[in-house]
Amino acid sequence: MVYTDMNAGPSKMPDNWVHDRIGVQRYVLGIRAELLQRAFDGPDVLDVLPAEAERTEVREQVERQIPQRIDEIIQAASVARARLDGAKAAAVQENGRPDSRADGLIRASRLMAVTVTAGMSALAALGYASALDGSTDLVAFEIGVLGSLVIALITLLPSRAGTHILIRGGALRTPPRASTWLPIIVGLLITLAMAPATSAAGWTEISAIVGAVVVAALTIARPLARAVQGVDTTWSSDDPDDWPRPRSAAADRARQSAVRAHHEWITALVELGIRRLLIGDELASRQPSFVAWLTNSQATPILGEITEPAQLVSTEASQRLAVALNRTNAASIGLSGPRGVGKSALLKRASDFRPGGGAQNLSVMVSAPTTYQPREFLIDLFSQACVSVITNATGTLPVPAARRPWWRYALPPGLVATGALLVVGAVTWPLPQRLAQSVWEQPRWIVITTGLLLVVSGAILNVVHARSRGTEPGIVLEAREHLRRLRFLQTDVVEWNGVIKPPAWVEASRKHSHQFAQQARTYPELVREFRLFIERISLERRAGESAGSIIIGIDELDKISSPDEAERFLNDIKGVFGITNAHYIVSISEDALAAFDRRAFALRTAFDSAFDMVIAVPRMTAGEVRRLLARRLLVLPEPFVILCHSLAAGLPRDVIRIARNLLDTYQAALDRLGREQRTRIAPDAGPATELRVSLAELAAALIQNDLHANTDGQIAGLSRLHCTGSDAALSWVGDARITPVNAAVLLRLCATPPNLDNDRPAADSTVVDADTITAARMVRQHRAYLYYVATLIDVFCADEAWTFGTDFPTEDLARARSHLAVDHHRSWTMIDAFRSRWGLELVSDSSPTQP
Repeated sequence: MVYTDMNAGPSKMPDNWVHDRIGVQRYVLGIRAELLQRAFDGPDVLDVLPAEAERTEVREQVERQIPQRIDEIIQAASVARARLDGAKAAAVQENGRPDSRADGLIRASRLMAVTVTAGMSALAALGYASALDGSTDLVAFEIGVLGSLVIALITLLPSRAGTHILIRGGALRTPPRASTWLPIIVGLLITLAMAPATSAAGWTEISAIVGAVVVAALTIARPLARAVQGVDTTWSSDDPDDWPRPRSAAADRARQSAVRAHHEWITALVELGIRRLLIGDELASRQPSFVAWLTNSQATPILGEITEPAQLVSTEASQRLAVALNRTNAASIGLSGPRGVGKSALLKRASDFRPGGGAQNLSVMVSAPTTYQPREFLIDLFSQACVSVITNATGTLPVPAARRPWWRYALPPGLVATGALLVVGAVTWPLPQRLAQSVWEQPRWIVITTGLLLVVSGAILNVVHARSRGTEPGIVLEAREHLRRLRFLQTDVVEWNGVIKPPAWVEASRKHSHQFAQQARTYPELVREFRLFIERISLERRAGESAGSIIIGIDELDKISSPDEAERFLNDIKGVFGITNAHYIVSISEDALAAFDRRAFALRTAFDSAFDMVIAVPRMTAGEVRRLLARRLLVLPEPFVILCHSLAAGLPRDVIRIARNLLDTYQAALDRLGREQRTRIAPDAGPATELRVSLAELAAALIQNDLHANTDGQIAGLSRLHCTGSDAALSWVGDARITPVNAAVLLRLCATPPNLDNDRPAADSTVVDADTITAARMVRQHRAYLYYVATLIDVFCADEAWTFGTDFPTEDLARARSHLAVDHHRSWTMIDAFRSRWGLELVSDSSPTQP
């Protein structure tokens, strides 16, 4: 979602129908009572906060935080807000873009047609009265025209369409407050007051005039006024109920889509902004519980992936990134960390960082290609930057607007005006005949009238042609031009034709054609134009007070297949780095971070020369995992948080996956207990109807799932190897796939790994093939993994009650799990230290698996 910059100069201000950050803030604050009511009425909140006093206390805390964290609440629902913006843009395109000068003129002309129609009705009545009286002269015609003009002028002024034009032009400062029907009555009174004096009509004729005008006003003017209802409504509201009435079936469908999108946005504000963000943070700040069971009153929310900003938690890496963005006016920053640690989520969140709480940043987020294609990537980055600039300035995506044909605007008033003229002509035929004869006898009136029509038509056409481009800033026009050149190949054709047609049958013709196809720009040209474009954007944003930065995020660079290709790719695109007020944030691999850290001891690499700094994104701590789950209204006792943290090794993605499995296992256990009509009562338990599922039971199920998944993966890997010891290794790994899990069996397997040396013939004792080395490495890794799993079983599945307290080493097991894939010896050492501290049996790390 892109917010417009409210501190920009007048030339940068968007049309008033586009939402802005301050307008959205006011709207959300205006409905905060409704948001709070819906948030605290949900069953998940009632489960987490069952006591009325506790729920009231939390509600008061949350209500005080809403004005202070309003930007966070809006950002939490940014995905749903983007859908609402898209639906709103579609509704505007189907209904016609409002509040532009051309649209104002069209609406004003339609309203003018309504009032002129009423005036024509008065003219018809006057002509009829004059015909009855016998005084059918031009005076009555002139009075009728004068009355029509008075009605039209006075009716136009109070309308929003008319005052919009007059205020924009400086003729009015504030719109008049008179009613629409009052000026019509005033104009009619003026017409009726002047008519008798000139046409000598009697009271009978005057009654006929009044009756005709009233009938015309009620039957013609009112329906046509409803047809232009959009004049008195606005697109600036976020509520579709306040928008203009749809003009077509397509517009009605677009409006219904917007209504659904608005409902989803309000729901997202409640679920993500209030419940998960504010209530979740309030719950996470409370003292954790250390009980070793879950009860049937435990809330079981639906856990999804980390896709919304509200689901993110503040970490050391995010704080370092915020400091870097706030203290530098230009930087290229690398984000390094293992897969699943949250680099992509941090990239998406970077656009919300504001220097000193200033204006919203202009963000451009792209993904690096999986293969080495720097030119195609730069074209995509250039295009996304153009789209962001256009969206930021206009509030809509740069798609061609569905303009309504001009005849659809002109047809309704045109038909009414034509019908009125026919009626007038039929009733007062001598008058237009005499007028036409007098005009024909004086041709200069034809010339003057034609000239005035040409001038007025030219002015209207000029406004219509300038409606889409005239009010846009220069940077938006430049972005549209760049986007057109990036997406399409331009072809210009110039032709000269000469045709000679003498009399009779002889004919000669000559045609000469030149075709110019615009050549594709080279990569250096793209780099140069992109830098100039970003520098132009930066200059315009710096011209405004507290202008936000330009954030360009490049994700998934660590997913390029070859490290050499990734380094070459970065070496090519770093030419666009180093622009004032522009920050480039790139997600890179852990190897790149290691190369950056070794820059003092080795030659400079592409990673070293491209980045000003590299921020390591570490794994989550147990406290951060607790806040991550609380943001989903999942408040677990501390032993369960430590279990999820240890199994996931601090990776947010795996934490959510394991917590989801935990809730599924817990729900299945509750169903089983309910069917068996059993309860497990602790000495200090509550009512006998309370069902409890112990930590040991749930931990055993989670550990078993993890053990089986990893064992199956190792078996699949070993089965592809062709070495003499692979059969022994497969048998040993298969023995670990036990049900239920048992720490003693796993420790015995750790102490007796297969010896791959004994399976190789003596004649080949000096030959070590690649498959044998791979098999030995996989056995050593799996041996360390089994040692880790046995420790989890001893800690979380022990029969005796294990005491969890504030002194429990919450990070040790997670760190040991994180080193299993890269350094199993270090992982073994960390597990030994943990087991020694807690008095558990140790197993020697000496391994006979070395080939």
